[in-house]
Amino acid sequence: MPDALGKIKRRTLHEQVMVQLAAFIRGGKLKPGDQLPPERELAERMQVSRPTIREALRIMQLQSLIVSRPGSGTFIAEGNAQSLAQAVTQIALQDIFEARMLLDPWMAALAASRATPADVEKLKSILHQQEKQMRRGGDCAPSDIAFHSAIAEATQNRALIRLARVLIEIFAPSRDTFFQTRERAKKSLTFHKRILESIEAHSAVSARRAMSEHIKSVEQELLGTDESEFSHAFRPDQVTETVGGNI
Repeated sequence: MPDALGKIKRRTLHEQVMVQLAAFIRGGKLKPGDQLPPERELAERMQVSRPTIREALRIMQLQSLIVSRPGSGTFIAEGNAQSLAQAVTQIALQDIFEARMLLDPWMAALAASRATPADVEKLKSILHQQEKQMRRGGDCAPSDIAFHSAIAEATQNRALIRLARVLIEIFAPSRDTFFQTRERAKKSLTFHKRILESIEAHSAVSARRAMSEHIKSVEQELLGTDESEFSHAFRPDQVTETVGGNI
């Protein structure tokens, strides 16, 4: 187990532990067949609680991504390292992306219906900062969080604004620094501009569609899903089309 395995910087969920383990498998710092340190040591290295570590390992073991050998310890499963890392990432983030597909497009639609000129200007300012960060090669996650938070504020719905603050923590693993690449930052900025254009035009349908495509794009990039896999997931846009409802 590498000494470089670092602490989880935010108040963490077990998903973030899994995301970090996947990153170390992907980077070769953990290899198939390697033994994991004891639960206590993992918790100390990542600076999280033992129940958080326990839950992450429990989920990975249920999916046969780690193997517990009585009297010997817990080991990374044998197999292709990249496939193992991808599987761990999928398990860690699939619930998060399903939740984002349920919530983010509808917040964008409501924001498009209610955004004030001040809301639009704030969103433009955030995207300006995001573009500057991207050009410098900096971490764009803070501006991404700020953009989605500003969309929640533009709904003028106090409950959604409070909910969005909680969701920042829940959705944090999907914005982990392990996933921040220049290519992803460019795609994110492009989608954010489309979303902003729809909000500024007060087009709820376009804003919902742009946000939905944004979330699908990120999911496809991080989890390796394709359109056929999307068709098996719950799709709120299909419900809308069935009942004919628009905001």
